[in-house]
Amino acid sequence: MKAIPTVLACAVVASLALSVRAAQAFPDPADGWTYLYNGDQLQTGEPALDGTWTHDNGSDAFAGDEIGGVLDPLNNPDNRPGGAMILTEGDTTFLRMQDTGDPRDYDGDLGTWSDPSNRKIYFGHYLFQDLPEADTLAILDEGVTLTFRARIPTPGKATGPLDPLHRNGQNTDAPYPDNGVVPYPEGGDGYLTSDGAKGNFVIRQIGDGTPDHPGGAIALSLTVPDDTPGGNPNSGRAGFAGLTMNERSGPVPSGNVDFGEGSGVNNFPLDPTDWHEFWIAIRKTRNPDKAQATHDVFVWRDGNLVATAHKVTAGTGSDLDAGSFIATGGSATPQNWALDVDWFGYKKGFVLPEGGQVPPDVIVTPAGGAMNYDAAQGLSIDVEANMPGSTIPNSGFEVILNGQDVTDQLTISGSDSDPIRTATFNGLAPNQVYTAVVRVTDSTGLTTEVVSDFDTFVEGTGLVIESEDFNFYGLFFDDPPPGAYQDAQGAMDVDWSDTTPETTSTYRPLDGVDLDDNNDVARQKFVDAQVPDYQVVGVESGEWLNYTRTFPGKVLTPYLRAGAGADRLLRLDLVTSDPTQPNQTTKPLGLFVAKQTRTVNTYKYIPLTDAFGVPRSLNLSGETAVRLTAVDVQNDVNHNYLLFADAGASASTLPWAISVSPAPDAQAVPVDATIAVSLVDGQNALDPASIQMMFDGQDVTASLTVVDTPEGADVIYDPAGLTEGSTHTVELTYADTTGATDTRTWSFKVEGEAPAGAKIAWVSFHPADDTPSDAAAAAGFTEAPDAAYTRLLAQHGYQVTRIVTSATPDPDLLKSFDLVIISRSVPSNHYQNAGATAWNSIETPMMILGGYVLRSSRMGFTTGTTMVDTVGPARLQVLDPGHPIFQGVPLDANNVTVNPYTDVVTFNDQVQRGVSINMNPLVPGGIPLARIAAEGDPANGGVAVAEFWPGTVMADGTHDVLAGHRLVFLTGSREASGLTSQGAGIFDMVGDGEQLLLNAVAYMLIPKTKMSIALQDGNVVISWEPAMGTLQKSTDLKTWTPVEGATSPATIPLDASPAFYRVR
Repeated sequence: MKAIPTVLACAVVASLALSVRAAQAFPDPADGWTYLYNGDQLQTGEPALDGTWTHDNGSDAFAGDEIGGVLDPLNNPDNRPGGAMILTEGDTTFLRMQDTGDPRDYDGDLGTWSDPSNRKIYFGHYLFQDLPEADTLAILDEGVTLTFRARIPTPGKATGPLDPLHRNGQNTDAPYPDNGVVPYPEGGDGYLTSDGAKGNFVIRQIGDGTPDHPGGAIALSLTVPDDTPGGNPNSGRAGFAGLTMNERSGPVPSGNVDFGEGSGVNNFPLDPTDWHEFWIAIRKTRNPDKAQATHDVFVWRDGNLVATAHKVTAGTGSDLDAGSFIATGGSATPQNWALDVDWFGYKKGFVLPEGGQVPPDVIVTPAGGAMNYDAAQGLSIDVEANMPGSTIPNSGFEVILNGQDVTDQLTISGSDSDPIRTATFNGLAPNQVYTAVVRVTDSTGLTTEVVSDFDTFVEGTGLVIESEDFNFYGLFFDDPPPGAYQDAQGAMDVDWSDTTPETTSTYRPLDGVDLDDNNDVARQKFVDAQVPDYQVVGVESGEWLNYTRTFPGKVLTPYLRAGAGADRLLRLDLVTSDPTQPNQTTKPLGLFVAKQTRTVNTYKYIPLTDAFGVPRSLNLSGETAVRLTAVDVQNDVNHNYLLFADAGASASTLPWAISVSPAPDAQAVPVDATIAVSLVDGQNALDPASIQMMFDGQDVTASLTVVDTPEGADVIYDPAGLTEGSTHTVELTYADTTGATDTRTWSFKVEGEAPAGAKIAWVSFHPADDTPSDAAAAAGFTEAPDAAYTRLLAQHGYQVTRIVTSATPDPDLLKSFDLVIISRSVPSNHYQNAGATAWNSIETPMMILGGYVLRSSRMGFTTGTTMVDTVGPARLQVLDPGHPIFQGVPLDANNVTVNPYTDVVTFNDQVQRGVSINMNPLVPGGIPLARIAAEGDPANGGVAVAEFWPGTVMADGTHDVLAGHRLVFLTGSREASGLTSQGAGIFDMVGDGEQLLLNAVAYMLIPKTKMSIALQDGNVVISWEPAMGTLQKSTDLKTWTPVEGATSPATIPLDASPAFYRVR
């Protein structure tokens, strides 16, 4: 290839290096690009494009066709689907390439579309045409910068032809084009990096022959959510839109760096169907062994001067072996794609765009994908600031571990003035699966985020069952060495069941179970034994495998090590009859709910759970046979082994849900859906009479259909039609025959668009989210201090209107809203004397977030004026756990929220005071729902959530009578000393705070039950609508119990003891 004329190449470089291109967002480097292809030339032979490229390689099958024209393998065989062409839109001239799949599958027996068939298109440009060869050998390690402008074309945004798809392996025997040809997707057709780092834009160094600088490639591709690594459009969907690149897969170049193969997900989200300009700077990473990566990739896009940082492992893919090169196109026959390229070039050296900024370099140990990590080593974060003069302050660290913020448990080296620092967390536990989200922000505000998934399983403390080592005629080996089941023969419908028994494997050729080598992390026992690590593949619904082992008689937590190309379901059963005989009986033990892991070769630990995702642990003892069954799998799950971990859990003994519909967090649920849950027995049988259900806060137990089954019971509730776009919450409670209870709460969203959200009036100092009051602006606020509250409400579909606080509210205006919320950020003197009476007279339901307006000297919700502020994280002692406000919020055995709901906040580096709590009793009729639960906090025990119904007499000077429903929900900071009071009310919610607030708002918007009371035949008759509510009774307004058997209308004898009644 070095025979390409160098004079021609240099002439091209000289004419393009400093050109100004259409829509250019970044200025060229001061001395230009080393080489630039401008997207306006297409030589189809050799050389190609502008005369400096080649497509004579093993990853190309470009036939020289233009895209478009009549596709007919019989009558127009010379026009193959896909190809390349030059197009112009406005002032942009660009190259379009399209690979429609594998046209060879679609020409019948004609053979007219044999190679070259455009089933892959891959152009390469050798760098020795532009630089001395010695400067190209280790160009990735020494630093290189790429530039390209590109998009995925769509019919709605792009002009020019796009051929229909001929997906690999999806053809039928029908005549063309009815044999599986499908239209080009409206949302575009992108690419997933493949074949060891081949993609839309590639740079590869050939290496200098030393271990320090091996050959390796980095690929970047534009991807849409429906892209898959193979022709099957339903398996391995990317589920992502944007720029994808190599993944992290160790400290040396690897073949396992493609989409879904590595441990680090390097995605840059954007809409790839629009034109985007990228500036990519690449260098060797500073500590490959610790980072488990080879290179750093920094991405700038569309003129944005702040880069995102990515750690990648170079791939081993090549096909152009004469030197280092850049390449464009796509090399994978199983994929289909289209790409528009405006330009593509490179510059030797690690170069930032003019004014460009680079966030800190962060290495997290253990790196993502680490297996059997020693928990005692802890989690460490090694940080180095990249920008001159920047440092890493303590406040710049944030660590979220399995959803919990553990930042305050870090030990951090050095001081805020240091540019290099290390933080450690020493609270890892053995035999756990972890996801750590680490964010580090330098002193200039630049942030790097690293996500690390790892486990701390201790080998030898649990039980591992290899998927390929299923029973043979009911026989088994305990703790078998790798390869022990080689050539073992089992019996169909005794040891295994498979839909394709005619397909076999080299490991167990006498059994019809599909097995293959896997791409999972290499385990030492297989490396030492020099035996392949097999996996079960080709899995279909209904297939099963039996495994008998001697279990240790202690509680173990099961996991399935598997990759899933789509959301799928498998089940673990206990074989309860003789496992050496056919027609076995089983008892379900739990579900493996396999959420898509990107591809079947992206392996994760999938825990055994119930249908709600709640983990299950088992106490199995002695010789026991278990069965792994594919419930909903479509040749898109590969599984490697079962792990029964000694995780210190308690055994799951209660009845559990084996199915639920709609599923938790389900979207686009039909409007006529019914709620259906199948419960199965636990250690003791389910008690069907114990089953209760709340639907959107209403007790619907009386409307349930409960059907006894041999395994437990099916529970069905028909809500009789759901509103389009609505979200619903269900709470199911059940017990076994010993009275032990369990509860599951979940939500789902109905198909269609929701009607306009409820209208909420937000009363505050501040006229708009982006407009703080004058006093707050003078104090340094650039938006309303309480803006995060209104944004949260708006994000959940509510129509929020800000109303500036006043002592003379407009009743007619407020009557037009569904709910009024008085922010913490108000002056309390607007709510005293005549102002208190005016606000108490508003009929619209109202929430009050600030404690100071509650005092007896203000609105009079309490009997005194004693105020204190919380001083740290505040949990809640819940007094009425059944209240809708607390649905879905985890409580401990004492009904204290597991997580805090508020914490102190800072503004301009000054700690603000916490939630202001009135420590005096509520007025008679006030119902306390939750108190502060923070030992040692001055506010401990103070009421934070309370409810007041119309007719309550207030303790203000005029003893106002409330005209409407009120809910006190205290949140929002109190201003620190020296800060204007108009800076109060900063969003302070943490943990479950947002959920509690949203629950509270939803509750206040529920149409309240209409009750009527009448005397009839010497009795009191209570009627209510809607009739599905439950009549409850109380003698103290604190403890409420259902009135047994009461339905509307309910008759209460007049001679009954005095009591309060309500419907909920």
